Amino acid sequence: HQVGSVLSIPFADGEFNSCRSERLFQHLQDPARALAEMVRVTAPGGWVVNLDTDWGSMSIDCEYVDVSRRYNRIFAENVLTNGYAGRQLYRLYRQQGMRSITVEVFPTYFTSYALARMVALQDRTEKYAFENNQVTPEEADQWHKALQLADEAGTFFASASMIMVAGQK
Repeated sequence: HQVGSVLSIPFADGEFNSCRSERLFQHLQDPARALAEMVRVTAPGGWVVNLDTDWGSMSIDCEYVDVSRRYNRIFAENVLTNGYAGRQLYRLYRQQGMRSITVEVFPTYFTSYALARMVALQDRTEKYAFENNQVTPEEADQWHKALQLADEAGTFFASASMIMVAGQK
């Protein structure tokens, strides 16, 4: 193993037959540069594969749909660096001139409110929501109570899409 930055991969051009990342681009401010580096170190004819989440696709079964959508948007746009990374992959691959591009979408889901809260960094999201007056404490309280009741009843459900794109250099 060698530690390095995906924005400046410490290997020669065409060094590898393939290159992949998983759930990385959502944490990057410049995913296009990262993909360009991945393509650079991949040999001609080699494959580059990325899997990332489109947090904008997060959906929670709750009667307070508007509050859920506001939380989701805050998470995707303000808590994560690039919460829409999954949906951007196809465009980035086309811009890199990749060939034989394939796209697969994988649903991921949660039936545990506690797990969904942890994965969606709900404490950070809620702090941002309150500080920026995007969700009131009353709305948050109603929303949490509804989700806790659903969890206790065994009916809590949330989902999001993970998108995998592969292309040949």
